[in-house]
Parts: sequence; structure tokens; C-alpha cells
Amino acid sequence: MNIKDLAIVTAGLLSDGSHTDKVVYFNNKDLTLIEHFKSSLKRIYNLEDKRFGGNWKRLKEHDIKRVYFCSKELVQKLTKFSPTFTTKPLHIDNKKIYPDCKIPNIIVNSTPKIKEEFLRMYASCDGDVEVHIRYITKEKRYDPRGNVCFIVEHPSLKKQVFEMLLSLGYSPTLERGRLRLCKKEDIIKYCKKVGFVKGCKISNSSRRVHFYWHDKNDVLLLLSYIVCFGIPKPLSKVEKSEENKSKIKKYLSSLLDKIEKGKKLDNLKHKQRRNFLNSKEKKWLLSWKNKQGKFVIYNKNKFRVTTIKIAELFHEKFGKDIDFTTVHWYWRNR
Repeated sequence: MNIKDLAIVTAGLLSDGSHTDKVVYFNNKDLTLIEHFKSSLKRIYNLEDKRFGGNWKRLKEHDIKRVYFCSKELVQKLTKFSPTFTTKPLHIDNKKIYPDCKIPNIIVNSTPKIKEEFLRMYASCDGDVEVHIRYITKEKRYDPRGNVCFIVEHPSLKKQVFEMLLSLGYSPTLERGRLRLCKKEDIIKYCKKVGFVKGCKISNSSRRVHFYWHDKNDVLLLLSYIVCFGIPKPLSKVEKSEENKSKIKKYLSSLLDKIEKGKKLDNLKHKQRRNFLNSKEKKWLLSWKNKQGKFVIYNKNKFRVTTIKIAELFHEKFGKDIDFTTVHWYWRNR
């Protein structure tokens, strides 16, 4: 059996699928995901294309589409891996009773590549990449942020997805009804190693998802760029207003347009936030600052060291590039 395709099918069923005793269903707005699920299911059990039913061929682009396969034997084969793939709760005596579904052990105990296939399909179906523009009143600046989220209402399933992310070295945040990857390192790693199904689009139009119906992988690349490099100071260090927020949206849209056209983004370090460096890096950087807090400092050999040199030494010690203005910023604000 192809475990990779099994990971894709089970992730699809646990996120946007369901089944009865005789029929397997999968529902999604995105035709790319409908075809991806259908192709994987065909490969696992050598199914004939003509036996698939559904409405995906005749519905409009943004409508919820369905593909299904009628086979009692197929349902029995799939439920050998999990008692059920139905995740919606039953309401009994004003209580939610969740069905006994689980991620198949063959996937949980498999290689990181297989786990990544599962997460990729799950996040593509029932997850998103969120980009939002927050304003930090204390520092009087805008700071675009974002995260990769997994929508998981089922308590047991949420715990299983959480543990799978932990096993791959991520630090997910548990929230009501969902999991999020918020840390810079997690976002960059997820972008490089997992991502989303190629060609699938953002179909959630909530207030935090600004790029409706854009390719999820393109928006994830944009988010990775933002958390690494930030935005230019003339856009960030401004008063809070809808006009200034609109300018940032236009800037982000222009970056996304470049990504969609396959153009390379400039590696300019705009970010100068306090939490840009970890505690060890901050301590090292501040150790160069003299008691008077001026920008003229001396090292152990008593010769003048410029902030540019400090940035070079920082790269040698920590393997991270910072701009000389970042050195200025930390000295000025500490």
C-alpha cells in the first residue's frame, strides 16, 4: 500500500470528509483539493474514474464541491485504520459526544515525510495561512504578523495533530477549535518542508485572512518574508490610521504580486523589533554598549569598533544577519 496516498486520503477525510456504511464523501470549495483527494484514493485501491460521483464538474469556482465513491468494501477497508473518519459531534442531552476517530497508527509511527504529507493535506483542507496587521500602541508602529493554523474541533484529534507537530520539532499553540504555528522559526520551517497542496487557494474570508482566493503557498512565502525582514520604517513607524494601514496592505500586495510572478524579493532587513533577537543575542549585543550609551565604544584591545563591525561580529558568532541600524536601535532603547 502507498502510505503517502493513505496519509493524503485520511487527512482529507478527517478534515473535510465523511462516510456512511457504503459511501465515502469529500467536500471542498477548491477543485485542486477535490482532484488531489480523488487521485490519491484511486491510486490506493486501483479504482475506476467512472465510478466516482459528485458535482465538482458543474459548480462555480467558489461553490462547495463534492466527490463521492459508493462502495461498502472501500468503507470497510478504510475503517480498519480508524473506527470512523467522521468528526462532527452528536448532541445528546445538551452535550457534545464526539465520535471515536483517530489518525491511523501507520501514519503516526511513520517517517517525517509521511507525517508532513498528512499535515500538508489537512492544512490545505481545514487550515489556512493568516496575515494580519497589528498596531503596537506603546511603540507607535505597525507590525504585520501571521501564522499557519489548523482548524480542529474534535478534542482527541486536536491532541493527535498537536503531538504530530511536536514530533516534527514545531511549537504549536493550542487554542479553542484550532492549532497555530506562530513562531518565526516554525513558520519558516513549515514553509520550506511542508507548505500546502500545490495550487490550492485561501477560501476563508475572515478578517485575518487578507488574500482571499490567492495561492496558499504564495501567501505563506509572503508571511515567511515578513517575519524575516519586516516592513520599511516609513510604513511601520507611523500613527495608527486606516490610510496608513491601507498603505501597508498595498505594500504586502505588491510583494505577493512579485511572488506570484516568480520574481525574487530583496533581502532587506527592515525589522528592528525588541523581540527580533533572543535573550542570549541581546545580552551579547548590549555587552558592547558603553556606560554613557553613546555609539562610540571600545573592545578589549581598546580600539574603536563601529556598529557595522558589530553587525559583522554578530554574524560570525550567531550565523544571523542584522543591519547596523538594529545595533543602534538596541543601544538607544536599552
